[in-house]
Amino acid sequence: MSVLGIDEITYGADDLPTCRRFFLDWGLRLVGEAPDELVFETLNGCRVVVASTGKAGLPPAIESGSTLREVVWCVQSVADLSRYEAVIRNEPGFVEGNGRIGCTDPNGLAVRFQVTKKRDVAIESATYNTWQHKDRINQASPAYERATPVEVGHVVFFVKDVLACERFYVERFGFVASDHYPGRGAFLRCAPDGGHHDLFLLQRPAGDAALNHVAFTVRDIHEVFGGGMHISRCGWETQ
Repeated sequence: MSVLGIDEITYGADDLPTCRRFFLDWGLRLVGEAPDELVFETLNGCRVVVASTGKAGLPPAIESGSTLREVVWCVQSVADLSRYEAVIRNEPGFVEGNGRIGCTDPNGLAVRFQVTKKRDVAIESATYNTWQHKDRINQASPAYERATPVEVGHVVFFVKDVLACERFYVERFGFVASDHYPGRGAFLRCAPDGGHHDLFLLQRPAGDAALNHVAFTVRDIHEVFGGGMHISRCGWETQ
């Protein structure tokens, strides 16, 4: 039993029209729209929800202003969900219903779990040449006019207590540490084998809680370039 990754994230935002334009330019597909909520999808069905900060039922924010309010992690089966429910039933902020369970992590963030709704997608990615392996000979690399993200790859938060947050995710949900900044940061992945991290927790000297960034996964480095140039052409500030 292990967590598979991120199925959905929810932002609370003050300016939904600007968010609508940004995420469409970013490359997501708009699949639902209401006066107080926008719902976007990546290629594999991972969802990005942007709700008005005043929307009823929106989890509390860990910082002032527009920010991430909720992370929904996914599992493989209802049996997995039931096992995690037993683990977190007595945790602060425990909730259940509509196919989800959840609680509040030590940083004040709403954490939820559901059986995955993401779908398998067939994607071609560029082959890379290294010193030892020359797998692409006399073949041009792909060029992308814009990005179409595959899924939400990872999330990063500034946390009040990195040790407490790391213990929470490791002991309750089986996350595994892949790297540390001793006493300051913990890179965690959902399972023993996987990418470098699905969650990064970073404690600043002020010990405050805040969102650092959300990372989206694309096909290859060339789509990073194409997506970055597109978002810049659309007038958004980039780094």
